[in-house]
Amino acid sequence: MSSLRAISAIVLFAGLAAACSKPAQKAGAPAPAASSAGGDVVISQADLPHPRVGEWEMIDANDGAASHSRFCVGDRPINLGRMREHCQKLVIRRGMTGGLTMDAECGSHGVSSKMHVQAKGDFQSSYSTDVQMAFTLRPGEPTHVSTTHMEYRYVGPCPPGEAAAAEQAAKGE
Repeated sequence: MSSLRAISAIVLFAGLAAACSKPAQKAGAPAPAASSAGGDVVISQADLPHPRVGEWEMIDANDGAASHSRFCVGDRPINLGRMREHCQKLVIRRGMTGGLTMDAECGSHGVSSKMHVQAKGDFQSSYSTDVQMAFTLRPGEPTHVSTTHMEYRYVGPCPPGEAAAAEQAAKGE
């Protein structure tokens, strides 16, 4: 995977993580991780919820340039496998109102990045994410700063055939 594709995958994760709702806590389940300042709770990959199954519409405003896309989400928890390979620091927090915050510091093959993501809204029907990322493509080069605001809206069931593709993608196939 190229360095730019790795960064793109990290930004995509931010959107997918935000597509999640707070999972129901099972009776007898251990309490969530300790709260941090402001009442946020640090969560692990195991604590990440399942995204709502179906088709989502995304409007992405990256540094002022907007694009529209649709994608299908299968019935799988979010997998941070690739991020764990590239990010030496990754902290995900759930706020008291259910919003997610992620801070990451990543580096691989000379590319380094720092990212801060905030997601809020009703993650079952519509939500938004704000991503601030600073990255360097080669040692000694200037740092590039990017901001992205994404709006997501649940559309409904996936079109025929796309649900299977989403399921395969979630499995890493």
